[in-house]
Amino acid sequence: MKLNEQLLEMIRLLNCADEMILEAWTGEFKIRKGRISGAGTGSGASGKAEWIHISGSVLNDGLHKVGEEGLKNEAFRGTVRSLRIEPAFIALAEEIIGFNKKNPPTLKSGERFGSYSYNNAIGNSGVPVSWAEVFAARLKPYKRMFSRVRV
Repeated sequence: MKLNEQLLEMIRLLNCADEMILEAWTGEFKIRKGRISGAGTGSGASGKAEWIHISGSVLNDGLHKVGEEGLKNEAFRGTVRSLRIEPAFIALAEEIIGFNKKNPPTLKSGERFGSYSYNNAIGNSGVPVSWAEVFAARLKPYKRMFSRVRV
């Protein structure tokens, strides 16, 4: 999983988008050569944003790091939000990606074929644990009951 995908999954799970959003714009947008224009995107806190969340786009929906390549040219009507995600949250997402590489989500606790074998991290019930369970204590400070904004 890519960093932007892991961050978005965490933000949705924890309902913590409200604290990260600097500004939001709704309207008509154009993306050309990796740059977004339209509906006030060139003003205010957008200069401090390190991440943007796009919704309503056919080709670019999701979370994107500002300045990185990957945005596809298109015109769309939707919402663009500028976000500031704290470094500790990003570091936690990177740790979770590492955990998932070592412990891919599965229903099996392990398997063995001849001299090859592997075991996943398992909980008290003998069932493999998810990243959300393993990192629950470290995710808790970010957890919110509700979010006004759905990303």
